[in-house]
Amino acid sequence: MIDLLILGCGYVGTAVGKEFVQQGKSVVGVVRSDKRLGALKEVGVEPLLLDLRQSKVIEELPEARWVLICPSAGGQDVELYQAVYVDLVRNFLDNYLFISSIEKCVYTSSTGVYSQCHGEWVDEDTYPQPLTERAKILLHAEQQLLQSSVPSIIFRLSGIYGPNRSRISSIQSGEVSLEGKERFGNMIHLEDIVQGVRLLFEKGSSGETYLGGDDAPFKQAEFYGWLIDRLNLKQAEFHFGNNSPEGKRCSNKKIKALGFKPKYPTFREGYESFLK
Repeated sequence: MIDLLILGCGYVGTAVGKEFVQQGKSVVGVVRSDKRLGALKEVGVEPLLLDLRQSKVIEELPEARWVLICPSAGGQDVELYQAVYVDLVRNFLDNYLFISSIEKCVYTSSTGVYSQCHGEWVDEDTYPQPLTERAKILLHAEQQLLQSSVPSIIFRLSGIYGPNRSRISSIQSGEVSLEGKERFGNMIHLEDIVQGVRLLFEKGSSGETYLGGDDAPFKQAEFYGWLIDRLNLKQAEFHFGNNSPEGKRCSNKKIKALGFKPKYPTFREGYESFLK
């Protein structure tokens, strides 16, 4: 039996796998593309090339104590979302040979399942009412796991950023729009996602949902104004309306009660790490 099986070993899954390997754990990471094999081997994760949307290949998965389901659609198509999230989870639950051996399963989802859009605070007790088809699919995948016999935890993540995934280059190139209605944003750094996943495996309660975000939701004007100043882009202009901010603000109080302490409590600390 291995310690950790990661289904969907992309940006987040690879970082989690690396952390667990460094702790002396045995880790197998499943990917759909052979382009990821080298990256996994480099961090000590044993790669397994399988398309988990196909039910028969699930039988090839090794027995594991912990399972991290961390899929990424790689696109916005609704049918792709259905296949990568809902169908994958169903195939796993129906065909994994060692389902009864799982001590805990963590599933990374998204705070996009919440429909609040007037600056409200949301937490794990907020009833999700997804508005888009993609968000409805994400919630359906969550429900499949929570209604199964597998001891599962849902980890709903805010906007993910980290090394090689930030808005710096798009701002410098002018690709990002710096105008529109004011709205709130929520972020979490890759390193803090890894910390959160580890904490949920160690201390999280099965059957529960936890939100993953930093300590400080922000207004767009605040974020872009700070970043433009730090990048010294004097020619860049931004304008967000004086309206009451749209969007939502995500609370991380529940996971902090487990001992979660973000290394990057706001976007400032996270982006400073890229600018040094």
